[in-house]
Amino acid sequence: MKENLSIDQKWRLILGPGADPEGSESLDEDGEKIDRALSLVYDDTKNDALRRSRVKLNEWLRDIREYFPPEKTFFLQKEAIERLRINQLLFEQETFEQLIPDIELIKTILNLKSQIPEDRLDDVKLMIRRYAEEVEKTIQWEIQNALFQHFSKGELSFHPPKRYVDWNKTIKRNLKNYQESLNTILIKKYYGHAMKSSGFPEIFIVVDSSASMSDSVIYSAIIASILAQIHTIKTTLILFDTDIADLSDQLDDVVDLLFHIELGGGTNINKALKYVKSKIQTPADSYVFLITDLFDNYSDRAVYDTVSELRADHVTIHCILSMDEKGSTSYNKALAQHLLKLDIPCYTSHPNQFSEVLAAALQKTTFSN
Repeated sequence: MKENLSIDQKWRLILGPGADPEGSESLDEDGEKIDRALSLVYDDTKNDALRRSRVKLNEWLRDIREYFPPEKTFFLQKEAIERLRINQLLFEQETFEQLIPDIELIKTILNLKSQIPEDRLDDVKLMIRRYAEEVEKTIQWEIQNALFQHFSKGELSFHPPKRYVDWNKTIKRNLKNYQESLNTILIKKYYGHAMKSSGFPEIFIVVDSSASMSDSVIYSAIIASILAQIHTIKTTLILFDTDIADLSDQLDDVVDLLFHIELGGGTNINKALKYVKSKIQTPADSYVFLITDLFDNYSDRAVYDTVSELRADHVTIHCILSMDEKGSTSYNKALAQHLLKLDIPCYTSHPNQFSEVLAAALQKTTFSN
């Protein structure tokens, strides 16, 4: 919002026109636009104008983008969709082109996907694809690098291929061989790793699709699609509520993947874990990321017992309590405490942190927020 507004003007905008019926607190042209933008959402006497008029809706979308920072723009978009029930206008071209995609808008679109007109479907999917690509840009390289750093290294070698030489260690260990007359270090022994030749690791992204985990579902799907592009690992994406959806065969197209997501429903964590257990082929090379707030509709004890079985088989498990930008902290603390006793790390994670999460799991170490 404009920084040159006085305190009285800011309060006037917050409280609305009804707080100053005589118009004693004047606003300039920009202030008037901000006032109209807020009134169209929060002033009940004017709500019908936004419902009836595409033109006003377009103007409103442009105004909030101009006068409010991105996070406030996203919030006002969500408020208008929820409070004013403008779903029928959301997918019309002149409206849709003014929207700024964020996680809240993507969730709204996915929840309304059955209402998308056929002639608007391609544009809606293009918006989702661009949003997913923006998320990918921020995390893809770090994820790929974490995997390469871990799985490209085999046993310690003194004759590693050039690409696997650890140059920092090699130079440090050979400093004693410095030749002053030549002004150089003679490398008598190289340090590095041979290329790893073991089988493909298996990564399981297991996501609670209940309503409280909706952000986590979307980010996890994008992360799974990134992992699926790396052919030296096997990626499995499982969504669960009281049923299980294995979406592993849809990871090559993130948009189709997101459109197959159904948000909401109950939660049966143990059923999902049992399914994962049946799919694991090489336990020692299997990494399970259970993404859930641990609120189970059935039995915490059953969840604990199945996790214990997986741990006994030497499966690496991390429990991510939320994968979102807010760092949600509402979770089943009692079950989390029991899992911690099994050395199962339980934590929240920003999507941008997943490369660190992945590296910690691969190294069999604990990740800390």
